[in-house]
Amino acid sequence: PAASLVATPADMGRFVRALLNGGATDRGRILRPETNELLQAQHWTSHPQVQGAAYGFFESVQHGERALFHTGDAGDHSLIYLLPSRHLGLFVVLRGVDDAGTLPMMEQFVAQLHPDRHAPDTSALLPAPDAPSRAGQFTGLYGGNGVNPFTIERVAGLLQQIRVEETAPGQLRAGPSLDADPLTATEIAPFRFRLSDGGELTFNQSGTGPRSGATLTGSIWDPSGMHRLPWYRDARLTLATIMVTLLLAGIRALMGVGNIIRRLRGRSDEHAGADWAGRAWSLSGITAGAFLLGPVVALGSIPFLRPPITTMPIGVSTLLVCWLVGVVVGIPLVLLSWRVWRERVWSGGRRILFTLLALATPAFGVVLNLWNLLGVRY
Repeated sequence: PAASLVATPADMGRFVRALLNGGATDRGRILRPETNELLQAQHWTSHPQVQGAAYGFFESVQHGERALFHTGDAGDHSLIYLLPSRHLGLFVVLRGVDDAGTLPMMEQFVAQLHPDRHAPDTSALLPAPDAPSRAGQFTGLYGGNGVNPFTIERVAGLLQQIRVEETAPGQLRAGPSLDADPLTATEIAPFRFRLSDGGELTFNQSGTGPRSGATLTGSIWDPSGMHRLPWYRDARLTLATIMVTLLLAGIRALMGVGNIIRRLRGRSDEHAGADWAGRAWSLSGITAGAFLLGPVVALGSIPFLRPPITTMPIGVSTLLVCWLVGVVVGIPLVLLSWRVWRERVWSGGRRILFTLLALATPAFGVVLNLWNLLGVRY
């Protein structure tokens, strides 16, 4: 029923019956009626008209009917879904499929209880009349609140970013920063938006304007709090910096392999230049090698991983240490690139590659540090 709990379907069935029967089972009472009522009551919501959270359960509203649910994902995917007003509940476990499979099962389950109703048409929604007065206040990049900002776990936030763009007054386009298929949203009440898939996006209000936060809720989504992010934490910028740096390191590594082949054939490196230039070129090779060695070791260690993973995998530790070494060793390249151009050693192409790698190295270090990936905070 949750990633931290394991139970049999039979025990979960008894638990569901107890929750729907005032806390009593066929084997006796496990909860007092007032405790059971308190457990199922709403204790938090991001908006008075939006589903929120009870104790241990989240609220869902389908066809105007309130339900309680909790999902679980620890290899298997499970869903407990309660309709307290009907004394009806569902518990399902799926194995070997994506956790999204629980959503259509729940929707079919609820649809059978409302055969005369159809899913609401969100495309026909009109914005609130005063929506133009709040135009431009919600646009931005948002990150999930459920990520530890002080450890390597912060990198999980790369996959939890939501980009919000305004298409018209009272109309938004919202979706994961790395996803090309965002949802549309309509402001049906101040600071409350209805998503095209039926979910709700509500922005935290402070006085007459929004604070830098929002909450995303849906049919069987755990409510997700978000906060506004600065531009430099954009996942696309982070991934672009990493990919460009690794690409430059790869080109430098290939040139190093070419130099080795020429030496084996008894040919000297005609582009070596002065002694200091040769050492600078070697330093760039060490930097590139450190940047590339980490990912190779990390990928090579994947087949040896065995769940449950309770400590930092050695491949990830090696990756972070190699990147840290590469950044530290590569910092002098910035100063050396100035001398390379002043004295015009090597060919133009080699100077360009050396300079690009020199500039990418500190940028790479800054980006890694933003996400606690420099190997010093995990």
